[in-house]
Amino acid sequence: MFLSVSCKSVEENLETNEVNLRELWRSNLDKLDNSDEEFVSFTEALEILLESNIDLTTSEMDLFRAENDLKFVYRDLIPKLTLKGGYSEFISGSASVFANGWTYGIDSFFNFAYLQQIPSRLYTSRLSLVRANTSKTLKIRKAVIELYKIFREQEMLEKSIEFSLWKDSFKKRLPVEDLAAILFYKDNSSEKVFEEKGRKLQLRLNDHLSDSSKIWRIRPTQLIKLPYVDQGGLNLELIEHIAQDQIKLMAIELEGARLRSRQIDLQYWPDLNLSVSTPSLFRFSGQSKSLWNTDNIRVGADLIWQLDTRGKIKRQKQEFIREREVQDKVLEKKIVSWLLQLSQVNEQLNTVRTQLKKQQVRWQILNSLSVPTTMSVFQERMQLFEKWWMTSQVLEKEIVELETALWFFDDTQWQILGEIDRN
Repeated sequence: MFLSVSCKSVEENLETNEVNLRELWRSNLDKLDNSDEEFVSFTEALEILLESNIDLTTSEMDLFRAENDLKFVYRDLIPKLTLKGGYSEFISGSASVFANGWTYGIDSFFNFAYLQQIPSRLYTSRLSLVRANTSKTLKIRKAVIELYKIFREQEMLEKSIEFSLWKDSFKKRLPVEDLAAILFYKDNSSEKVFEEKGRKLQLRLNDHLSDSSKIWRIRPTQLIKLPYVDQGGLNLELIEHIAQDQIKLMAIELEGARLRSRQIDLQYWPDLNLSVSTPSLFRFSGQSKSLWNTDNIRVGADLIWQLDTRGKIKRQKQEFIREREVQDKVLEKKIVSWLLQLSQVNEQLNTVRTQLKKQQVRWQILNSLSVPTTMSVFQERMQLFEKWWMTSQVLEKEIVELETALWFFDDTQWQILGEIDRN
C-alpha cells in the first residue's frame, strides 16, 4: 500500500489527473462541434431526463447501495476462506533447522455472533431501501417539474413572438400616407431579445437533460394541462392524496429515532456473546501437517454486563430525549409551513384567475376599438396593448409557479400521469 501511494509525488499525480481532464475537455469540445441538433417534444425530453439527468443518476446510485446492503445481510453468513503462506528462518545457526522453512494453511471463519444481529440489520436495511426509493421519487418530481417549466417558458416565448407579429400587422392598419408612424414604431431589437431568450432556454434544457450526445432543442408540443386554475387550487382536506411521499420521509426519520432510542436502552442489559472456535482446515508448518477435526472444536458463551457507573448511558438518554423534542418541533413546523404555503398558493391562484378573466375582457374591448387614424391615437392604443401584454405575461409566469408548487404535493396528478415518478 505504501509503495503504491508513494511511487509518485503529489504534484505528479495531480498533473496526470489534470492532463486527463484537459483531454476530456478537448474530446467533449470536438464532440460538441460535430454534434447533431435534434428537436424534442416534452414526452421525448422526459424519457431522456429519466435516463440521463445527473441528480436522478445520483439517487439511482443511492438506491443501488440500499438494495445491495439488503442483499448482503444474508451474504455475510457465508464463511470466509483465508489462504495463508510464509517463510521463516532463524538467524542463529544453533536453532533447530526443523523450525525453519515454509508455512501455509487454509482457515475458515464463520461469524457465529452475527446471527444475533441479522434481525436488526435486516430491519434497518429495509428502512434504508424505503428511504432511498422515496427520495428518488421526490427527486424525479422536482426534475419533471423543472422540465415542465422550461417548456412552458418556451410556450410563452412563442406567444411573445406571435404578439410581436400581431403588432406589426396592427401598424399596417394605419393609412399609407402616415408612413412615418410605421417607421417610428419599427422594433428591430425584439428579434434579438427573442433569440437570446431562446438560447438561454436551450442551454437550460441541455443542462437539465445531461445528455451530450446531441444538441437538444425544444419542439412546440401540447403540454400537460394542470387542473389547478380551473378547480381553484388544491383541496387540502384530501389528506390521503396529498404529500404522501413527503410524509413518508418524516415517518422514516421518526422510525430511525425510535431505533436509536432502543439501542440506548439495550445498553442497560447484559451482552451474551456466543462463540465457536475450530482449528484451521489445513496447516503445514516446518515438517508437521494438521487437518481439521472435531476434537478441537470449542464452544463458548460470555456474559458481559457493564454497569453505568459514570452515567454515560443516562447522559445519552437525556440528550436523545432533547433531540426528540427538537425533532418533533421541526417536523411539526415543516408540516405547518407546507400547509401555510399551499393555502397561500390557493389564495394567490384564485386571485390570478380573477385577474386573467379581467385580462380577457380587456382584450376583447381593446380589439373591438376602431382602427386609429392619427398618430396620437395610435401611440395611445399601442401603449394600452403593451400594458395588457406585459400584465398577461406576468400572470402567466405566476400561474406556472403556483401550479407547479401544488403539483409537487398532489399525488393524484402523478398517478394520472402513469406514475412516471415511480418507474
